[in-house]
Amino acid sequence: MLNVVGPVLLLVLTGYLLGRYRPVEVSSLAPVSMYLFAPALIFQSLTRSPLTSGTAPRLLAACVVHLVAMVLLGLAVSAVLGLRGARRAAFVLPTFHYNAGNYGLPVSLFAFGQPGFQAATLVFVVNATLGNFTAGVTAAWGSRGGLRRAVADMLRLPLVYAVVLALGVVATGWNVPEWLDRTVAILASGAIPLLVVTLGIQLAQGGGVHASGELVAAAALRLVASPLLAAGFASLLGLEGVGRQVFVLVAAMPAAVNTFLFASEFDCDPRFVASAVFTTTLASFATVSVILSLLL
Repeated sequence: MLNVVGPVLLLVLTGYLLGRYRPVEVSSLAPVSMYLFAPALIFQSLTRSPLTSGTAPRLLAACVVHLVAMVLLGLAVSAVLGLRGARRAAFVLPTFHYNAGNYGLPVSLFAFGQPGFQAATLVFVVNATLGNFTAGVTAAWGSRGGLRRAVADMLRLPLVYAVVLALGVVATGWNVPEWLDRTVAILASGAIPLLVVTLGIQLAQGGGVHASGELVAAAALRLVASPLLAAGFASLLGLEGVGRQVFVLVAAMPAAVNTFLFASEFDCDPRFVASAVFTTTLASFATVSVILSLLL
């Protein structure tokens, strides 16, 4: 757990210190991630990840149902809290879009070996495709208003086409030329560091993490309600074995750093989203450890 969470927290701290002592424009860094590094990371991740086969249909169904349920739950809680517009979208984003990639994959591998990694890969694919698209639409909807316009805005981003191209490569079995593969790999290798450091800079410029009832509610939905719902849907859909364990475990991951990227791109209260990403990542050291002890 320390090997997974530690580097993320240190990079956030690095960005925080940089943001405190040097003038850095987050509005300039976020588009670089959105239009270059993040699409490369998504393309590389989807084209290089093996997919599991045995439990794939039920696991896929569980992931989709869980995503929809978390979005609806986030919207319901935001209504109770009286949130509207960009604030509502900022609250919902970190409740349903979680770090299934650079957090969920290694933890699943450490806990359940190669079968766990393969199952987690399928969860990641759903999160990287449907999850990213839903997150983008949610942020655009909160900032711009109108679902149709939000979808149109999301379709202008290269992330969508990176997913389409990657799935096309996987479906056709096309071998990406080495020169292109290396170019994508170089860009992809910079995506996570830039995103996490930018997150730290945002926290510094926003005055750090501002504790509030909304933040606690968002963290509780992400770290507690999400795995509980996952366990329920796994039972309902007859998902068993390693597939069930991995699904529940990955559903307990902290908010995805990409939520901050979408919030920044669409000016959807990025300060709150940055606080939610940092808080859930820090708290997950305890909550994921507890869930692991229950699953193993």
